[in-house]
Amino acid sequence: MFGTFNEDASSLDEYLGGFQFYLDLYLKQGPNGSEVHGPPDHWITETDWKIAAENFAGDGYHTPVAHQFGFNLGYFPSSGATHSQGWAASITGKGHGIGLGHTPGFTPFAGFPDDLTEEIKKSLTPDQVEVFSNARTAVGTVFPNLSFLMQPFSLIPGETGVRFVTMRLYHPIGPGKCEMYSWCLVPKDASDEYKEAAYQAYTLTFAQAGTFEQDDLENWLESLAWQSHRPQRTSSSRTSWEWKLSATKTSAAPAT
Repeated sequence: MFGTFNEDASSLDEYLGGFQFYLDLYLKQGPNGSEVHGPPDHWITETDWKIAAENFAGDGYHTPVAHQFGFNLGYFPSSGATHSQGWAASITGKGHGIGLGHTPGFTPFAGFPDDLTEEIKKSLTPDQVEVFSNARTAVGTVFPNLSFLMQPFSLIPGETGVRFVTMRLYHPIGPGKCEMYSWCLVPKDASDEYKEAAYQAYTLTFAQAGTFEQDDLENWLESLAWQSHRPQRTSSSRTSWEWKLSATKTSAAPAT
């Protein structure tokens, strides 16, 4: 549900500006759409909503570094060398963005049961099927502070596993402090077994205590802490490594 107190605001369709094409991947998982499964996660963290929003708006490059353990243990159906392959899209002047990860040879819509895959295809347009069938992951943000992520995950390294979706909202409550809300979305027409498997995958990865969520939060916290404590520089000031290099040379000089 979207709302605004601005009486002069544009319509939701105009505001999304075509990003509906990509939202359907998360919200049209079958003829009856998607639904929330399980209780929402809610926590407060000392970070800025802009960092989280940008991370989900298409920053696929951080994955092989921040989540490197996932590759080392075989939890990703791709390698560090291929994980950043794919496509990115943004809506000019709106701030919405999405990254679609692609792994060569990856089975279309892998992670969904076969019968559900056929129903999902019927719910999408031919253009959407062509784009989304090749997407291993889909990570996007509706500006300013609503993000989505879809990816397959397996408890057994090397296997495709099950697809899950997280929808999350970042609510700033003060300088450097943010409320985080996260929901697990599942196909409404999926079996209870699939829904539970998807929820388990979501909980282990991107819920409040999820392994990948902790990776991201650590980076976001450190980024904000660095910005808050970095020294102010002038045009004549030297970088920290220049000071350290100078100090090292001085201390290493022979006594006279």
